[in-house]
Amino acid sequence: LTLRKHLGTFNEPFACKLEVMLRSFEQQTLTIEMQGMKDTMLTDYFARK
Repeated sequence: LTLRKHLGTFNEPFACKLEVMLRSFEQQTLTIEMQGMKDTMLTDYFARK
């Protein structure tokens, strides 16, 4: 939100390109993070009695 307010003061083509690059970066980092995750079972989070 703060970034969008700030980018609103820049010329439109630059702001659009930067927004596209930031969204791409976000998507890439989320993909990398998800690839590092391992499958778990719901019961993994509860202590056995």
